[in-house]
Amino acid sequence: FAAQPTPTWIVDIESKLVHAATDSAAALVGQEPAALRGKPLSELLPGIEFHDDSTHESLLHWQRPDGSETRLELRRVATSYAGRASWLLTARDISAEFAAQAREQELAAQADALEAAPEPCGVVDGEGRLRYGNLALLALLNTDRERLGTLTLQALEVGGEADATVRSVARTATGALRQDVRWRRPDGQAIEVEVALASI
Repeated sequence: FAAQPTPTWIVDIESKLVHAATDSAAALVGQEPAALRGKPLSELLPGIEFHDDSTHESLLHWQRPDGSETRLELRRVATSYAGRASWLLTARDISAEFAAQAREQELAAQADALEAAPEPCGVVDGEGRLRYGNLALLALLNTDRERLGTLTLQALEVGGEADATVRSVARTATGALRQDVRWRRPDGQAIEVEVALASI
């Protein structure tokens, strides 16, 4: 039991005192395994809470002995220890998973903001092919996503590279290359646009 890699405690259901703990559980709270016996679980994991005896999973926002913060996923199952009704409690650090999930939500929110941006925006690969366009860009080009995926910057330019369609070239405050050019939409209509290009 002591060598279990997952931090594990055997806790008395009635008194909430620790009967036994693995070496990994002791390392988690920064104490020796023998020192955990007889201690209240709430002293080792402040804030731990299971709403009722039928609850077998809980999340704990916990501060390590070194001051760093982590999130623990706690699971418990009923067992017996020396004739006493007890909980076998395990803890799993899910901080990295939680951070990854938060990052995914942040990226999703950013993608939604880009999609709804009032200015036409798109992503172009190294060969000039349009890989993405927001709703405003689709409206500007009077096209849909399927057709957008077949377009290139070169194909949009009126007359291609042989025609001097570039009106001016400058750089924005962020260093992006900005050009005034003439495009021909897929429906054949020519439009004047200002294009700002930045590497990502």
